[in-house]
Amino acid sequence: LPGRRFRAWGSSRPRSSRRRAADIRRLRDDGTISGGMIPKLETCVQAVESGCEAAVVLDGRVPHAMLLEFFTARGAGTLVAKGR
Repeated sequence: LPGRRFRAWGSSRPRSSRRRAADIRRLRDDGTISGGMIPKLETCVQAVESGCEAAVVLDGRVPHAMLLEFFTARGAGTLVAKGR
């Protein structure tokens, strides 16, 4: 699914759909997270650090992304959690 997980545009590095909040800044600094994903994921980190169990960034271009996230094991977005 396009845009399902984050990585630097054109990068051949593996993508991940699940990250700990503590990893987000390191990934931003090394260029894995860039552009418009930075504010989205930083907002997720703030939510998690403020008490939410987890936060997800979904790609609105993916048909039924929210349903896929809720009802499938694989999900359809990038999940940010405290310590998973």
